[in-house]
Amino acid sequence: MCAHHPELRADRGSCDRCGNFMCSYCQSIKAGTCARCYDRTIGRGMARHIPLLSILMMVHGGVLVLAGLFYAVMAVVMGGVMSQIPQPTNGAQGPPPEFFGFLFGGIYGFIGLAQALPGVLQLLAGFRLRTYRSRVFGIVACFSGLATILGCYCLPTAIGLCIFGLIVLFGDGTADRFRVAETEA
Repeated sequence: MCAHHPELRADRGSCDRCGNFMCSYCQSIKAGTCARCYDRTIGRGMARHIPLLSILMMVHGGVLVLAGLFYAVMAVVMGGVMSQIPQPTNGAQGPPPEFFGFLFGGIYGFIGLAQALPGVLQLLAGFRLRTYRSRVFGIVACFSGLATILGCYCLPTAIGLCIFGLIVLFGDGTADRFRVAETEA
């Protein structure tokens, strides 16, 4: 007999998670797990925060991409401005103005890249987490946000998102929820 519907015959085998026998209703609705295990993996624990995490990652990723674009524009502007520095008139020798343009343009370009790449990773991970896919990619995207230390613009939110993301993605029931999504696909 079914563990959760004692009036029904267990004709669909046993639960992949706990081993209880299941009826055809439990098997067809619950994707290989019994009703109790399915409810545990989807509606309880940290797994219920995955949709919120995916939205936060997409928003934060978008902000990082915008910050990266801002720094890329600043690389062009500062490179052009710094290369126009006039030579000293007192006869002192220094580096040519083009050096400063290249230096400041390179610094701002590198910071822009350090902002935009984690942003793209977080956008992609947010979309994947929304459908309960790519848990490991989500973890990597959480850590990648810490690269914003170079620009300092989004570092506080990146630290907060990383902590929240790791709590959710390593929380109880989360790995099971991702496993259930794999079997449903």
